[in-house]
This record gives sequence, C-alpha cells and structure tokens, in this order.
Amino acid sequence: MQDLMTSNHLHFTIIPFRVVNELVWNHENLMHGAILDRLRLPLQAWQGTQLASTGVPIDSADRVDEIVEWLAEFIDYAMAA
Repeated sequence: MQDLMTSNHLHFTIIPFRVVNELVWNHENLMHGAILDRLRLPLQAWQGTQLASTGVPIDSADRVDEIVEWLAEFIDYAMAA
C-alpha cells in the first residue's frame, strides 16, 4: 500500500521550477503532501529561518547554505542548457 501523506502540513517537497499545469500540480500535491515551487519558496524559507532563529525546531535549518549552493548550481546548469 502506498503512503500518500495527503494530510501532511508540516513537511514540503521543494522543486526549483514552476508547475503550470493545474492538473499536474494537484496530482503532485496529493502524492507529496505539500510542494513549494520557485514562486512560493522564498516566503516559506524566510518564515522557516525566522522560526528557527527563535528556537522552533525546523528540519535542516542549519543546512540552508547547502540549499543555496544547490540552487545556484541548478540555475547555472539550467542557464547553460
């Protein structure tokens, strides 16, 4: 049986691109529980770092630099394609 995590409100799958097809977006949200794309990510990331700075446990908040580096590499790769 597949665990679809349809009630997930605390964890996100982060994607560095925008899903423009609404049917695909809805399907992926059902599969992953919650998705943040490049247009939603900045606000959510900022809110997460603010919460982490007040002591709220945020998974991998101490690894933000790794995410920034990965995004920069992805952007360079995408621009070169």
